[in-house]
Amino acid sequence: MDKLSSLIITSICNDLLDSVDNQHGAIIDVLSLALTNRRLFEIVDRITTKRSLYWKRNEGVDTPGYTPDLTNPTNYLFENNVSFKSIMIPMSITTLVFCDEFNKVITTLQHLTSLNTLILGRGYNKQIKNGILPNSLITLVFGQCYNQVIIPGSLPSSITELVFGEKYNKPFETGTLPSSLMELTLGFKFNQVIKKGDLPSITTLQFGPEYTQMISDGALPSSLTSLIMTENFSNKSVSFGQLPNNIKSFSQANSSVLSYPNSLTELTFGYHYNKVLDISSLTSLKMLKFGRLYDQQILPGMIPTSLTSLSFSPNYHYPIVPGVIPTSVTYLKLGQRFNNTIILRNILPPGLRTLISLPWVATISWDIPQ
Repeated sequence: MDKLSSLIITSICNDLLDSVDNQHGAIIDVLSLALTNRRLFEIVDRITTKRSLYWKRNEGVDTPGYTPDLTNPTNYLFENNVSFKSIMIPMSITTLVFCDEFNKVITTLQHLTSLNTLILGRGYNKQIKNGILPNSLITLVFGQCYNQVIIPGSLPSSITELVFGEKYNKPFETGTLPSSLMELTLGFKFNQVIKKGDLPSITTLQFGPEYTQMISDGALPSSLTSLIMTENFSNKSVSFGQLPNNIKSFSQANSSVLSYPNSLTELTFGYHYNKVLDISSLTSLKMLKFGRLYDQQILPGMIPTSLTSLSFSPNYHYPIVPGVIPTSVTYLKLGQRFNNTIILRNILPPGLRTLISLPWVATISWDIPQ
């Protein structure tokens, strides 16, 4: 084998690696073979490093582990709680994922100029200091245990998506979050007051189920187009002042809103929401979905005539009379308590394309549009 070229030796090793289902065992086989041949020993590190994008700690010794993607060495994972300095990460990496056990201080990632996605595992809870993360980073995901104060300037201005895990509950101050941020997801425990200027010009914001703070006028940026209140099964309510005028999609949960902006095109009510409908002025609304417990009678004229998608609550049981469902609706979903003695005459819109009902409403006399 000493007389073979490096290309041929590499090809032989790659064939061996590809022919074994257990990549960990295959790499060990190649390493063992390298001990018997000088040429292979000289290049084995280059071969196995491309394959081993995933490492684990074994009694103080770093050994190669399972490879998640052998064909594209752009994903890199850390298994267990290995020392960060003990592993050289290829500069070509675009996605870096730390496993749940990892909780070591990250010294620097700035040399990873191709890195655009960083996912920190469930157990990570070390503060990110200035100058650690590369300016190429686009998506940053913190794990379940992370609950450190974000140091102003520590998050690169390249980040557009930021996700916090379950336990994060620290206040934001003006300048804490990068101005480049577009999408922000707050976790289960987050319940800090949001003041005007705390959030940059984001377009998408999601609150966790335990958020109960009053959101005053101007606290949310005018750039916001999508607002999601995660369902809260304890029936706690969030009160809003005036929502930003550019919001198009709003998942309301059980929150209280003084008024809706005319820009709304999608409105979803939560599980517990059960207030009299007052949305007839929303002339841009296209999609309306009621939560499970909604059971207020809907009368003709209450639903905007612009609507194209309508999903009734599973709990809704009132008769649907002509004029309740706008003629513009093309998608209609009926709830499980829908009155099955109704004869649907002149009720279904002529342009209806999709009608979803449950098996036990089969006794209805349908007048379904052609």
